[in-house]
Formats: sequence, C-alpha cells, structure tokens
Amino acid sequence: MSTPTQIIVAENWEYKKLVPDVDDPTGVAMTFASNCPLPIWMRPNTDCGLSTAQIAEKDIPDGVKYEIIDADKFEEYWSVGIGSTAILLTGAITHYDFDTKVSTYDMTKAKKLAHRKRRNRRYSEFAPHDDVVAKAIPGTATDAAEASRVGIRSTYTTMQSEIDDASTIDEIYAILQKYPSRLIPKEALESGYDNTRVE
Repeated sequence: MSTPTQIIVAENWEYKKLVPDVDDPTGVAMTFASNCPLPIWMRPNTDCGLSTAQIAEKDIPDGVKYEIIDADKFEEYWSVGIGSTAILLTGAITHYDFDTKVSTYDMTKAKKLAHRKRRNRRYSEFAPHDDVVAKAIPGTATDAAEASRVGIRSTYTTMQSEIDDASTIDEIYAILQKYPSRLIPKEALESGYDNTRVE
C-alpha cells in the first residue's frame, strides 16, 4: 500500500452511538462507540483505484460533514485547528462544531480531569523521594527527601486551589501548562497513578 498523500477528516458519526459491548460475556450489554465528539479521520488506500474524494463519498455516511486535507497538514489541523486545549481536555468536551472547530466543555469534568492530572504529576515528583524515605537506609538522604516532599506538597496544594478557583477552560489549560507533566521516574509504580475515567 502506498503512503496516502491526503487524509479524510469527518464529523464523528460514532459519537454516542450505542454498540454491543465486546467485553460483556453475556452479549447483552451496550456501550458507546465513541465518547468524544472530536472529528475522526481516515487514511484512504488509493491503491484501490478510487480517488480520495471517491473514497470519502463511498465511506462517509450521508449528512456527515467532512473535508480532505493534505497528509502533511494533519498535525497542524489537529494541534492548531482543533486546538491544544481540546487535546489536553478531551474528556470534558460535550460538543464540537465541525465548521468553526470550536469545542464546548463541561467545566465540572474539566476540573476533575485537571485534578487527576495534578495528582499524577504530583506522584511522578513524589516517587523518587518516597523510595528513599520508604527504604530508610541509614546514611542516605532521607532528610533531603522529606524536605523535597514538603516543597512538592506545597506546589501541588497551590495548583489544587488554582484549579478549584478557575472559571474558564482557558484558565484550566493555563494552569496545566504552568505545572507541566513529568517523565515517569523509574521508582514510580503503575498503581500510584490515577487512571480512572472521569464521569
């Protein structure tokens, strides 16, 4: 298959569409096909003899808006057109306007997502110091680790207050940029991170 030079970006026709839950052994339960209203995209295989436009006409359901963009413009379309706020707080989006590329957010969910990110960022910073303190090996830097933990706790208490006081989605985004995510340290345990879905 040749590398596509164009990508089809379309309204998410799967958003909130109920489909059978593949994880349900009874075969009765239903789930949403997509929990996010952001657009979906397809990389068409033009080796089939059809043009990208013909593939879009064939595969995109009637009434669904779409556009065809150059493949090398996809990253810009996503990060600038849809926007970094939408990418960072996807779980809080309640509506997406395909024409204007404007997202509508649920502020309660956005704050919950921000707090989950805050807890995970705090844990990434705590983990190396927690490891030192937990081992409590004589002659190690346990005092320095404890002092670092106090500073980290103070930083993330401030972040917590800022999130609680935020009144717009832009403020929440700015807070998350002010306290950027950290690389996962080798001392961190997967169980230390909060991966629960925000409802």
